[in-house]
Amino acid sequence: MNKIIDGRYGIRMETIHLVRLQPLWNGMRLTGHHWRLYVHDAPGAGVMVNGEKLELSPGFAWLLPPHGDLPAWCENPALNQLYLHFEVARLTGSRRAPASAVPLDPVLAALARELKEQLDSQAPALILTATALAAATFRESTPWCMGMRTVQSQAAMVEAARPSPSVPSTRASLSVAFRRVSAMESASSARARAAV
Repeated sequence: MNKIIDGRYGIRMETIHLVRLQPLWNGMRLTGHHWRLYVHDAPGAGVMVNGEKLELSPGFAWLLPPHGDLPAWCENPALNQLYLHFEVARLTGSRRAPASAVPLDPVLAALARELKEQLDSQAPALILTATALAAATFRESTPWCMGMRTVQSQAAMVEAARPSPSVPSTRASLSVAFRRVSAMESASSARARAAV
């Protein structure tokens, strides 16, 4: 059976980067039309929410919705941040939930680690791994932080990110599927380069 995906919740990656935060983050305001996903390797940085510091602790993937207008702070000069900026069609988030913390379980941690290793390349695997990390993080966050009213809306977004109807939409299965497609594309690119 073929499944038609209507593209309602397609993820489009804008930025994938690993950066040392200080002094970059001090005084910066996090705003804009894109979703943000942050993974920190140490404590000591975060955002201001209603005049109070919210630390974006290590051990979590932090999901921030668009148009948050949050001041950033950093007190740790050695802190590195993996970050993604991306758009999700028809998904605007909620200002009532300026940040959502999703624990880095083994699957999310592996995706983040793979993404860091791929950052020097421009291979399709980089985009696929980043998309898998974003989709898996969305799957574990709460629907109201995304501006969704129901778990069913959240499930529809994750379904739209699946590479195939035969792949179940668990974090582990999404991760395996995206890695398999990444490996095939990398091998295909290598064969094309060898043929030249």
